[in-house]
Amino acid sequence: VGKYTASVSCTLSEALEADYEIAECRDCAFAILPREITVTPILPDAEYDGAEHGFTGSYEIVSGEVLDADKAAFESALYVYFTGTTLGGETVENALSVTEAGTYTLVLMPDALTDYTVIDSGEGSFTLTPIELHVRTLNYSKTYDGTPLYGMSESYEIAQVLISGELVSTHRFTALQSEAAHITDVLDSGMPNDTPYRIFDSENLDKTHNYNIVYEQYGYLFISAASVTLRPSMDRDSVEYDGTAHAYDGGYEVVSGEVYSDIYLTAYFTGTTAGGFVISIYDYADSVADAGAYTLTIDENLARANNPNYTISCESGAFTVLKRAVTVTTGSGSKEYDGTPLAAGDASVSAPTSDRPLVNDHVIEIDADSIAYSFVSVADTAGKS
Repeated sequence: VGKYTASVSCTLSEALEADYEIAECRDCAFAILPREITVTPILPDAEYDGAEHGFTGSYEIVSGEVLDADKAAFESALYVYFTGTTLGGETVENALSVTEAGTYTLVLMPDALTDYTVIDSGEGSFTLTPIELHVRTLNYSKTYDGTPLYGMSESYEIAQVLISGELVSTHRFTALQSEAAHITDVLDSGMPNDTPYRIFDSENLDKTHNYNIVYEQYGYLFISAASVTLRPSMDRDSVEYDGTAHAYDGGYEVVSGEVYSDIYLTAYFTGTTAGGFVISIYDYADSVADAGAYTLTIDENLARANNPNYTISCESGAFTVLKRAVTVTTGSGSKEYDGTPLAAGDASVSAPTSDRPLVNDHVIEIDADSIAYSFVSVADTAGKS
């Protein structure tokens, strides 16, 4: 291929010499043009294997012809580059090789082909397909402690989940806590572990896009109820009778086990008041007012229904309403003997613990029939009662 000049020597035949002469003899120019060849690079698709894939394929001549003598030199002068986007979103431009799964355009770039003009057909492509993995998710369980249970191991690495397919040897299954299925409370039937798996390499780079992960089986997340023994309690063990009702306020003491969250309890009072009135469990008394020693009993059925995160065992509590201490001072009286009873004066009431000794409009009434009189002698100036 090139442009050439041919030097010409001009002479006339004897027959023409008598009538002609050569006034000028000029050199001539001519050119050999390069052949136009349209080429498509061919590289069979492959499955991702973690290795680099360069162009090791062949070429299809779409139009034009390469001379047999030039074929070896022609192919050795062709270079193919990869351009495209990986399935992980990374842009690849004019790379000699690719590693990540994705579909790439094969870009033809010839070098030092003076006898041929190479045209890229633009139809060359190469796909590095993801590895298909069939997996199962695992079961995870613990006893309730108020914190979430995630569908992944605490080390973030997940083992023994492959059903079929094979990981690249330097890769490992893992999961992100922000994506993991999780539960905090007790669920009777558990919760499907639909945690999405990810795959990282030894440099902790995410390689999940190089795999087509098919979830064949889902494990479950289970939280079992925490066992705890409780004893109901009031804010005080005892109070002095004040005429008001004292209701159970949900308080408790932990006898055994540990409590990680609020517990809601209902308890009833049983016992006998100081006045002899019997309160049974079937009275469902949630408060008491009268003086007496009472037993507090938790309603275990309600306790378990209202607190599903716990298996609750119960002990009895105690609460006492103490009798109110009052001092009654009877009145004094005197008169000259007249053969009729001497009535005492008005009684007064006081209390050592309060300036209001009687509550709820209670009053002290002195039964005159029960008053005892004694006389020391007729000479005494006053009787005593």
